[in-house]
Amino acid sequence: MDGARHFFEDRPYGEMMGMLFNELCFDYLERGSFDQPVFALLQRTIQELTHDRFYFHAVERVGRNAFRLLVVTEGNERPHPIQSASRGTLSVLGIVGIIRSYLKALFPNARDESFLEKPAIVLIDELDAHLHPQWQQKLTGILRDNFPNVQFVLSAHSPLVVAGCWNGEVTVLRKGSEGFVLQQLDRDFLGTPVEEIYQVIFGVDDPDQGYLRSASRATARFSNQDRISELEKKKPPTELERRELLRLIREEGMIRRAAEMKVDRKDDQERIIELEAKIEALEDELAGFRGNDGNDRGTH
Repeated sequence: MDGARHFFEDRPYGEMMGMLFNELCFDYLERGSFDQPVFALLQRTIQELTHDRFYFHAVERVGRNAFRLLVVTEGNERPHPIQSASRGTLSVLGIVGIIRSYLKALFPNARDESFLEKPAIVLIDELDAHLHPQWQQKLTGILRDNFPNVQFVLSAHSPLVVAGCWNGEVTVLRKGSEGFVLQQLDRDFLGTPVEEIYQVIFGVDDPDQGYLRSASRATARFSNQDRISELEKKKPPTELERRELLRLIREEGMIRRAAEMKVDRKDDQERIIELEAKIEALEDELAGFRGNDGNDRGTH
């Protein structure tokens, strides 16, 4: 019930995570088993994201009013405290677990886990934080499936969160001359390449700066080879000379690679132009088989 207050006051969520883990411990102690919908939901979520092993193992008492929740994860044969799980795992457990707790508190009279299908509004800031790219790509679908009637308002800096969104679901916060404005995009992003999303949503349309710098030097036929040869003759070189030599060798390799990429891109562009010309010629040839009424003239 304090979820919105934590969000709007920008308070740390450590307390919320502690409350979630305590709730899970009490759920287990009440029935003496992990065979409950809440544990199935959390285990299924992590397993769907990772395709690896993850399950709840035990609850241990570590004091009069303190407990420790143990889990088993991929790469760990022995159970370990849930707090030792990866940052991404804890983020996902927190997201899904706190939403479930929120809905349960809002609809206490709902039977079993039917409250998961109740309507609500959930705000998640920086959904992609601490998550592997594959997790970013899958998590929005998992949220939709498990909470079908929740309206999610998500912020993110990843094109993988935008990918797959439907028409009107993506809004961009842009900074203009008179301050920030919201721009709702009237298009979908089903099957949209990541490069296009970067350009449309995030305004990133240039190659990396390392390539641009190296490519410009390759065009100007810039070379470090004379200085490299000079430094290689130093016997022994000073520490500064050794570092300069390594830097110049790396820079020279980047210039050569950029030059190769420019040739490859030029060849690709020429192939594209050639294919477009062939397509146009085939279209003209096909048009010659058709009459003005659109019926085929030729024999096939």
